[in-house]
Amino acid sequence: MSYLSYRKERKRLLAEITKAKQLPPDPQKARLHETDLRVLDSDRLWQRAEWWGLSRSDLGPWEHDPETGRWWFPADQRFDEAKKQFAEGRYAVVKKWVDLLSPIASLVISILAFALAALALYLELIGRIQ
Repeated sequence: MSYLSYRKERKRLLAEITKAKQLPPDPQKARLHETDLRVLDSDRLWQRAEWWGLSRSDLGPWEHDPETGRWWFPADQRFDEAKKQFAEGRYAVVKKWVDLLSPIASLVISILAFALAALALYLELIGRIQ
């Protein structure tokens, strides 16, 4: 699911929840939409975690509905903890790549600096630079 379709669906569900809580209130419909919203947010978090190479178990315990095959976080507090773990996992992946690429980048820069110094010396020796 793309980010825009996720945002659209989330906005639609929030509107449905608000509509269900207005007069006359329909708590069953509101609860159903709140569950759908929690599943939608959990799916989005899970997709982002998979993209960064994290597994579902890395983010914490999930609840599963065998009839629909849907997974979600049991409570908002757990969801916030999972978002924090996701951020830490994303930071670890980025840090790994930075640690991997920084020596290579410094080597490339030093080779370019050496080549530029060698070119300046050559041009000075043949008389093009005074």
